[in-house]
Amino acid sequence: MAYLSLNRRWRPRAFGEVTRQEHVTRTLRNAVTQGRVAQAYLFGGRRGTGKTTMARLLAMCLNCGSAPGPTAEPCGKCESCEAISGGSSPDVIELDAASNRGIDEIRALQENVGLSPMAGRFKVYIIDEAHQMTKDAYNAFLKTLEEPPPHVVFILATTEPEKIIPTVRSRCQRFDFRPVPEPDIVERLRRVAVAEGLKVPDELLLLIARKAEGSLRDALGLLEQCVAFAGESPSVDDFLMVTGGLDRDALRKLAGLTAAGHVAEVVEALDAILRAGRDPAAVLGGLIGYLRDVFLAGLGARRASSGALGTAETADAPNVALDGDLVQDAQTWPTARLLQFLDRLIAADSQMRYSPQPRLVLEMALLGFALEAMRGPRAADPPALVPSAPPASGAPGTAPQAAPSAPSAATAPPPAARPSPPPDPTDGTVTLQWLRDNWEDLLNRVRKKNVFTRAFLLRAKPITLGDGWVTLGFGAKFHKEQMEEEKHRQVCEEALSEATGVKLMVRCRLLEEGPGPEQTRAPTPSGAPDEPLLPRAENVPLPPPGKSGGTASTARPRASGGRTDASSGSPRGPSRVSPLAGRNSDPSPGSAGGAGSDRPASDSILDKAVTIFDGQVVDDER
Repeated sequence: MAYLSLNRRWRPRAFGEVTRQEHVTRTLRNAVTQGRVAQAYLFGGRRGTGKTTMARLLAMCLNCGSAPGPTAEPCGKCESCEAISGGSSPDVIELDAASNRGIDEIRALQENVGLSPMAGRFKVYIIDEAHQMTKDAYNAFLKTLEEPPPHVVFILATTEPEKIIPTVRSRCQRFDFRPVPEPDIVERLRRVAVAEGLKVPDELLLLIARKAEGSLRDALGLLEQCVAFAGESPSVDDFLMVTGGLDRDALRKLAGLTAAGHVAEVVEALDAILRAGRDPAAVLGGLIGYLRDVFLAGLGARRASSGALGTAETADAPNVALDGDLVQDAQTWPTARLLQFLDRLIAADSQMRYSPQPRLVLEMALLGFALEAMRGPRAADPPALVPSAPPASGAPGTAPQAAPSAPSAATAPPPAARPSPPPDPTDGTVTLQWLRDNWEDLLNRVRKKNVFTRAFLLRAKPITLGDGWVTLGFGAKFHKEQMEEEKHRQVCEEALSEATGVKLMVRCRLLEEGPGPEQTRAPTPSGAPDEPLLPRAENVPLPPPGKSGGTASTARPRASGGRTDASSGSPRGPSRVSPLAGRNSDPSPGSAGGAGSDRPASDSILDKAVTIFDGQVVDDER
């Protein structure tokens, strides 16, 4: 006798043997018992969830020869049941809609529908992958499907039920088959292994169940593949060798090096894994699965320690969240950092699907997180705007200033080019340098009001400040034009005013223009005196969006000459933003940011780095 695979040998032959899908088995059992069998059924669901098996079981119930009529408990041993189970019954016709999808095949089916059953009571037509039938074929099939002969039952099985036209779906009783949970797959595999005389560890059964992704047929196929490779006692290493997966130690090492910020070691470890023949997508999927298990382990341990789980559940349930090694790993991972890493990897997984260089996508995700860890941990939520250095003691109403720091030898300008010292922090003005130091936090504040406004501001930076006006330089004409719209400009002005406690208005300029003498400073509106920009009386945490700490100007004065836009646009690329000579120059002596030909050292530092992730110009000293 020819060899039969495990999934065929262990196909259920009664409703009681079906793993899960109780909503289907109970309904069909009652329908057969009560004589309420419908003329057409639609079985939809993922692969390996039991659609075709359930269709054959229904056919066995209708045609079992050991009972005088349809029965909910077929014997599985009579000639009719054996023929249906083996796929050789003349009264159970299985059609593949992928190859019998046209109108000619449907016409042939309609001609045979009227013929009486040859051996049983009913003729059962099982149409697999029914969504692949053409629309014309379905239209020709509608009348037969709605009013078939009394001895005919149609069962349409498909993995994509939504692709079947509504007129067909409305004529069928629909059942959606659910993916089989991992614990149920593990239990089913354990029973099959015992019956087959196999010695399979529980850890391997769990890995197989997870790899199967809810498909019991896939799980049996993977178990059979491991047995064919390693014999009757397969191990976890055999499974990893067959499937190309990674063991937990390799994943733990790679994740730990990344979280610790060891950039060089991350590159070496990843290169060793890939040179061993592992696919980048498999590495990324393994990391996501491992970190998810670590998160669940920490969550399960906290629930168990608080008494949220009962003793029987924690001891008997095959739950990965209660794995001792994973619980230990969870104690070394802060929850916020773990979720950030998972979010980064999930984003990389989406990019990898369409990237011609999947290895590069994986490397950039790991190295980006490792560099962040090397510079210091990042909070889960954006920090509130705080001044770069504490204000001078005893001086209320002091504007925040950048913290003085000694520049390194590589970034410090020569003595001749060193700019003049910053303004006195007690003079009661908000400085351009403070805006630049806190620009990222200002963007986070804008994001809470309008994410599109923040997206346009990613290509901008403050270049001048004076008389209540903040000039923003843009690297692309499109972003500049979008920010000049009233709704986006007002959001930016509200965020700036709330952050500084004074009224600030925004104007936009392309970086290629260069600030001209008539453009660097907006003239004061007629009749309005020059007022200093007074900050808050004391440094306090910023209020959340909607609870304004300062009042933004709603009536915007239009000063002549205050706006001069260039007609030429700049290249639209996230990188290669050209620094402008004198873009921060301000001919007016009272303008914040200084005057003269010497450029501030912080301004030159800002022009040095362009991040490859989202095109933002960043400060090396932060």
